[in-house]
Amino acid sequence: AFEHWNNAYLELWQVAPGREVRRFELPRDVQKIYRTTYHGGFSPDGSLLHIDSVNGIFIFDALTLRPLITLPSTHAARAAFHPSGDCFITGGAEGLQRWPLRTNSGTVGYDFGPPQSIGPTTVRGSETFSISLDGEHLALWDNTGVRVLNPRQREPTAYLPLLESDGAPTISASGRWIAARGKKRGLQIWDARLSTLATNLNVDVKVSAFSPDDRWLITGGGGEYRSWE
Repeated sequence: AFEHWNNAYLELWQVAPGREVRRFELPRDVQKIYRTTYHGGFSPDGSLLHIDSVNGIFIFDALTLRPLITLPSTHAARAAFHPSGDCFITGGAEGLQRWPLRTNSGTVGYDFGPPQSIGPTTVRGSETFSISLDGEHLALWDNTGVRVLNPRQREPTAYLPLLESDGAPTISASGRWIAARGKKRGLQIWDARLSTLATNLNVDVKVSAFSPDDRWLITGGGGEYRSWE
């Protein structure tokens, strides 16, 4: 695997063997524009799989990989099932939206929607977001800062004046801590309850994640992973 995008360094990794590799294609009846996929994930009970694309969001039966429905969402770089399993959250050019999710007795087995807006307006940056483990807090970046929202409400619960951000901010399990990468080197850690900057980590960061108990922060970048307490 190449360590950098310029293919200047090559590292050898030992890959653990898996029981199977399954390949599937996106539905052919959808108009192809770019057919770029950005992200994927499973529903809390593992029954559904979503693939996010610039053409829309594709929902599959996770066991059979049968396509079930395509949700219209332009440039949907990020989507996620709510931890409760009762709705699906999408981010795209249409803004941040919540799709109520219900089971039915039809051929698809599920009803999605109609979509409901999250937040007061459509903001730049809603294509990428992160959600806390309890589903009560959601963070996204717009052109002036990071907004923290409750997915079931319209008004932001916190606003962090971060002028530049590179990618989606990472929110902790409880929703208290926000980690946001700047355009330059470094990772800012914010206290969302107080809307204050707690610290700035002067490290090369590409990815970050909080532990489920909010105690640890894991950062990855520059060919290494670090743990911060």
